[in-house]
Amino acid sequence: MTVLDALSLAIESAADHNPSDAERPAAVLWTDADSRWRPIIPQLRRLMPQLLTLGEFQPEERTGPAIWLRYEIDRAGPDEAAGAIPVIYLPGVSRPVLGTAETCLKRLKPLVELQYRGLCWTQKNGRDWTLDAFLASSNGGLGLDLAQDGATRQSMQRALAELAATSVQTLAGRRLEAEDFDRLFSDGPVRDLLVWLNDPEGIRASWDAARWMAFVSRCKADLAFDPEKDGALVAAERLGERDGAWEAVWRRFTEAPVLHPNLPALLRRAMPLLPSYSSSWPQNNERDEEVLRKALVELGDQAPAAARKQALELEKEHGERRGWAWAALGQAPLAQALAPLAELAERTANELGGASPEAMAKLYVNGAWQVDDAALRSYAAVKTAADSEVIAAALHAIHRPWLDAATLLIHARRDPPRGPASPPAASPDTSFASWG
Repeated sequence: MTVLDALSLAIESAADHNPSDAERPAAVLWTDADSRWRPIIPQLRRLMPQLLTLGEFQPEERTGPAIWLRYEIDRAGPDEAAGAIPVIYLPGVSRPVLGTAETCLKRLKPLVELQYRGLCWTQKNGRDWTLDAFLASSNGGLGLDLAQDGATRQSMQRALAELAATSVQTLAGRRLEAEDFDRLFSDGPVRDLLVWLNDPEGIRASWDAARWMAFVSRCKADLAFDPEKDGALVAAERLGERDGAWEAVWRRFTEAPVLHPNLPALLRRAMPLLPSYSSSWPQNNERDEEVLRKALVELGDQAPAAARKQALELEKEHGERRGWAWAALGQAPLAQALAPLAELAERTANELGGASPEAMAKLYVNGAWQVDDAALRSYAAVKTAADSEVIAAALHAIHRPWLDAATLLIHARRDPPRGPASPPAASPDTSFASWG
C-alpha cells in the first residue's frame, strides 16, 4: 500500500456509518488551510473519482466554486446516490472558517449546510489533517516515526509527489528525517522514466532543455537506454523484460500502477513474441483470466466434491496473479474472487452437524458462519454481470449443496420422523426435548 492508497482509505473511512441508525452522509468535507495536499489531488482523483475540488470552474477536472459543488452533491440521481459518498476538497479553507452562515465567507456559504448533512475529515481534535500529522499520527494516520524539525517538514512537502507513490512499508520501522525525503528524488531515473513513459510527447514538451538532457544522461548511465534514439516503445519492452536495473523500474511501477494509467497500453504494444516474464504483460493476465473464466463455468456443472477440488487447484494456478500489477488496476477480478472461493471449498468439506437446532446455531456462531462470509466475499469481488454469473455458477456447485444439507439437517432435528418405523433415539442429545 502506498501513502496515496492509505490517504484514500482514510478519507473514505470518514464516511463510515451504520445505515440502521444514521442517515447516509451527503458528502465528506476535507479542509486544508495551507493547501498542502493540492499537488497530489490529480493523482488522488484516479483512486477517488468521487473527489471534487473547490476552485475555478473546470468541470472536466471535477473542480468548481461552492455553488457548483453544492449542485453536484444535490443533483445526484438514485444510481449516483447509491455509490461512493462524494468528497469535497477545500484548499485554502480551515475547519473553523466554515463556521456558520453568519460568519462564513460569502463564497463558501453554499457549503455550510453540508457540515450538518455530511461529515468532515479532520483529526480527533478537530484540526485539519496536515501532511506531517497524517504521517505521524497513530490515531487515523500512518503512525510513522517522524522527526518534527522544520527541515524535515520542508523536505517532506517538497517530496510530496514522490512520497505519495512510496510504499508505506518502506517508510515504517525507522525514524524519518529530512534526508530520507530528499532521497526520494535521487533514485536514479526511475521516477522520471515512468512519468515520461506515461505521456512521452506531453512530458517532453513540458520539460525544459536542461531537465530533458539531464534525464537522457541519467537513462544512458543507469539503464543503458537513450530516450531520444530508442524511444518509448523500446523502453516499455525493456520495462516488461525487467532485466538488470529495469527490475527496480518495474517494482516502482507496481507500487502504484494507478499513477501511470497510460503505461499498460504501451506495455501491450511492446510485448515481444516470446516474453520472458509473463506477469509484466497485460495480455497474459487477460489470457489467464479467460482461462479461469472457462474453468469456473465448467466447475459449476460438477458434483460438490469435484467442484471443491477443482477450486483449490485453480487457486494454486491463478492465486499469484493477485500480486500482479493488473490486479491492482482491477483487471483480475476473477483471480481476486478465487481466494474466498478456495476458502469456501475448504470450509464446505465438512457439513454443519449438531444434534439439535440449538447446537447447530452454536456451531454456526463459533465458526461455521465463515462459510457464508467466504461466499459473499467471492461474489463481492466481481463487478460486471458476466463475472457475477460465473461466480454464481461456482457458488451453486460449492455453497448451495452445503446450504441445502444444513437446511435439511435443521428440519430433521426440529421435526424428527415419528412412528414405529423410526423411533426417537434414547440419547439425551437427540431426544424430542433437545429438538425443542
